[in-house]
Amino acid sequence: MITPILLELFSLVTAIIILVLSLVVAFASYAMKSERQLRFGNEIKSLSDNLTLIEDNDIDRIRKINDTYSLFRASFDNHHEFNYQRGRLERKKEEGGPLKDEDKVDDMKTVEYWAPITGYYLISILSCFISIFLFFKFIQHA
Repeated sequence: MITPILLELFSLVTAIIILVLSLVVAFASYAMKSERQLRFGNEIKSLSDNLTLIEDNDIDRIRKINDTYSLFRASFDNHHEFNYQRGRLERKKEEGGPLKDEDKVDDMKTVEYWAPITGYYLISILSCFISIFLFFKFIQHA
């Protein structure tokens, strides 16, 4: 049988888990990162469009675009190594070429990439289950 003190303890633990999860999500600033990456993508598209309009012998404009691209790469958030490995692997599969060891996704990079996301979902699901459990126990004792 669950005592009222144990019920309060579960409630407190659930509240702390939800608080920590909320703080993690709040400090992740996903919206800001998403906006920066969208802006970066639009700038890259603009550079690509300008590059297609340039004649092959216009070296000065090509250098200027290259310098601008280098500046963008240095100042914007880049992808994780996992994303580059996955991109190489998908490109090789699309081209039908032979896969090399460097094209394959590293298992540790996969774990490093998915661990925070998986942890977030596990904590969310666990918090929901605990909340539902406590709700039914509260109804039983009421």
